[in-house]
Amino acid sequence: MTKCACGAGISPKTKSGRCARCAAADPAVRAKKGKLTAEQRAARAERARLLSADPAVVAKRTAAMAATVADPAVRARHAQACAAAKAERMKDPAFRAKLVEAGKRVGALNFWHACTPDAREKAREEIRRAHLAWCPEEFWELNASLKAKGFRLAERKAIILADVEGTPEHARRTIANHQFASELRHARDIAQRY
Repeated sequence: MTKCACGAGISPKTKSGRCARCAAADPAVRAKKGKLTAEQRAARAERARLLSADPAVVAKRTAAMAATVADPAVRARHAQACAAAKAERMKDPAFRAKLVEAGKRVGALNFWHACTPDAREKAREEIRRAHLAWCPEEFWELNASLKAKGFRLAERKAIILADVEGTPEHARRTIANHQFASELRHARDIAQRY
């Protein structure tokens, strides 16, 4: 990655050789941006719409963005910039007051609904269903007793899903049971021959 005069990293494909911040600070660039006619703006917007509708362009942009975001240094820089921008906005007393007011308004609307016994019970049930999505409801008590006895999640899943018809675990156990019964019958037949 090449560097701008200010030290920021820029793409080697950048024609100006400057980062966006340095290019935007240039008075010549600002003057040029202000001289676009309505037709030019419409043509640029139409061109952007066409590019955004092209699957190849979208895939290329997506891949480039994924590669950029995969870089830990880029993520750290972005997080730092976001934190700095937030801290800067919080310095404004009007913005801070607006944020506090919005929080109080939303909190006042939701507090009493979230604190009723019915709401808490409903939330508890939803969380339980989400955690036990893998386990049929009729086996919840068995899961709880196995957990109390110290079985880990993988072990509990193997035990419970072996009892649930239609699961691969149940099919494997059924086949193993049939094979074991067949081996017992075969051993008994051999023992009774003589």
